[in-house]
Amino acid sequence: MPPTEERGVTKTALVFSLVAVAVLLFYSLTTPIFIPQGFYQNGGFQPGLSFTVIVLLVIVLNPIVRFFRAGRGMRPGDLTLLFVLAFATGSLASTSMTQYFYPLIIQIVYKQSPQNRWGEFLEHIPSRLLPSKDPESVVVSRLWEGLREGESIPWGDWITPLLIWTAFFGLLFLLLFCLAVMVRRQLVERELLDFPMVRPALEVLRKSENDRERPCYIGGKAFWIAFAVMVLLTTIESGNLPFYAGKYGQKIPLIGQDIAQFLDKMPKPRFSAISGNVFGYKPWNALNRTVFLWIPSFIALFYLLPAEASFSVWFFYLLNNKVIPVIAAASGVTLKQPGGNQDYEYLRDLTKGGLYVFMGMFLWNARSHLKAVFRRAVYRDEQVKDDDEPVSYRVAFFGAVFGFMGIVAWCVWNGMAWYYAAIFLGMMMLVMTYYVKQAGEMTLPHAKFNDLPQDHINTFVGASVVAKGNMVMGHLIQMITMFEPPVLMAHFVQGFKVAGDMKLRKRLLGPCVLAAFIIGILVTHVTFLGLAYPKGIGNNIRHGHRVYMEQFGNKVTQELSSDEKADSVGIVLAAVGGAVVAGLMLLKQHLIWWPFTPIGFIASTFSWVFQTWFMFLIAWALKYGVIKLGGPRTYLKTLPIVFGIMVGNAVAGFVWGIIRLIYELNVA
Repeated sequence: MPPTEERGVTKTALVFSLVAVAVLLFYSLTTPIFIPQGFYQNGGFQPGLSFTVIVLLVIVLNPIVRFFRAGRGMRPGDLTLLFVLAFATGSLASTSMTQYFYPLIIQIVYKQSPQNRWGEFLEHIPSRLLPSKDPESVVVSRLWEGLREGESIPWGDWITPLLIWTAFFGLLFLLLFCLAVMVRRQLVERELLDFPMVRPALEVLRKSENDRERPCYIGGKAFWIAFAVMVLLTTIESGNLPFYAGKYGQKIPLIGQDIAQFLDKMPKPRFSAISGNVFGYKPWNALNRTVFLWIPSFIALFYLLPAEASFSVWFFYLLNNKVIPVIAAASGVTLKQPGGNQDYEYLRDLTKGGLYVFMGMFLWNARSHLKAVFRRAVYRDEQVKDDDEPVSYRVAFFGAVFGFMGIVAWCVWNGMAWYYAAIFLGMMMLVMTYYVKQAGEMTLPHAKFNDLPQDHINTFVGASVVAKGNMVMGHLIQMITMFEPPVLMAHFVQGFKVAGDMKLRKRLLGPCVLAAFIIGILVTHVTFLGLAYPKGIGNNIRHGHRVYMEQFGNKVTQELSSDEKADSVGIVLAAVGGAVVAGLMLLKQHLIWWPFTPIGFIASTFSWVFQTWFMFLIAWALKYGVIKLGGPRTYLKTLPIVFGIMVGNAVAGFVWGIIRLIYELNVA
């Protein structure tokens, strides 16, 4: 039977988990430096590396250890702690944080010129936040170009900026951890959010319990067939087999080159198709291109979602991006697509209003729980229990207050007005809490808001009204911490849910997560700079990252000289978006059969959905058909196949990533 008491962990497992955190962060940072266009690890919304390591330990290593030494191997509690720590710290090395941080603060200095006028906003960034403002300095130019013979890494120039930014990251880490503790019970126990992204990890961890009375969808014939097929598909699609066969095939007598040529000619599965605009006349020429992308692991993930959530995403995507633009064109209205993006400008404004109404309703619904947290923290109300939280509500509440005030003070020290910093940080917290709700209700890998707090302020009050120091620091902070999905708080809550489901003693998590952060941030700084300087990141940084950072510099420069006032059209559209979300929420509360979810509407406006909408449609159709024709039991019978696809993809990607990284390091 599943254990009724909380599990502890051994000291060996704790040390192993902290070492594993360091190793995984090293791998996550090494990959984008040496393989910019290859296998790519992101600490974004998916459990990623932490999930893959758990899979390898449970399915491969633990059985081997137990075969030779009965009773040995990592226990379920040990494995759970490893997953939670690795998952919680994974975003430190992701595009959600440091993979933008180092290149950004170097590129804006290195690439400044009289033509792009980036020097205008660099004046408003304190020198203490940058290793240098001189593009010709060794500390700047060599990180971009690579060290020359006889030169060494200029660690001394990085000490001050790294200490200051580490203080910011630490305060943010503390604030989000404490907020996650304060809202966990509301989300996990009261709203019963499922958090589909950690379902595969939970199944793997349950497999480690060897509990025959508890159903587990990992293992069995269907699982292993799906696993094998997915490993094969991922391997073929990656193109790694013909690459390495060509490199090393000549060492195999007689048939080596023939194998390489055969593998190179092997047809690869096409995971995408793009349909251009085939209509050259109005109003149909208003349709933008349509992407039909099918990634089996994503379809499997979306298959786990409630049918109404996946239905809402693809339905509202088609409505907002296909139907409404055609109707608008027929009426003589042209909808803007900023910068050639796939999203429309009006959707960005709708999302702003929808976000704040949605989060306002969340806070209203959570008011009784938040009041209880406050009573326990301030007045020590004994009727409010917090024994099952990672830290007490008192520690969480005052830790959140300290973190919030500390970040505001940090921002004031670096050029923001105190009131502006407080408002900006409050908006950041709402966006980050929204992503926790999104992770709990549906999940969207990599999907992010098209506009962030600084953009919202510019819409509501006008860029010309915002002081230049506030403007520059607002854009810089949100680019570093929020440009990719700000997932850290979502990772915390999901980690707490996994710990609760696996009966891990939650009071272990507070000090363990703190230790993991300290180790993680040190490993992150040393690894990135230590590996990037000898090689240089200018020719290796991913193209998308370079473009995003150039857009950042141009955008900030343009807004500094802007005379734009409040965007009246944008404010009206934000109000419309808020009204739509409020209406969807009311209908969902009062009509059981209502098929649309408000969070599905908000998520459907994200620009990244133009790549994923078709997978939502496939997943919804499959799930709807299975349940309609076979009922819930048939749906449960399909889950081993779903988890086999997800586990096979993760393992194959990880293994090929390791192989490719070893090869690139040897070449370098």
